[in-house]
Amino acid sequence: MVTIEYIRKAAESCDTDMARAFRKALGLPVLWADAPIERIVSVERADEIDWCFRNYGSPMDW
Repeated sequence: MVTIEYIRKAAESCDTDMARAFRKALGLPVLWADAPIERIVSVERADEIDWCFRNYGSPMDW
């Protein structure tokens, strides 16, 4: 089981929607990082996100 302290430390170490949601749920202040205006993520990271959301079929079909 993951402890609340572990979740708090993990949420403080990055600035993502999930980290902000955990911080809000724990009653901690939600911090917003200043993202560059011209883009939100790097090109390399965008490729990784694209790979993550590709549909290779349902795992129920295996």
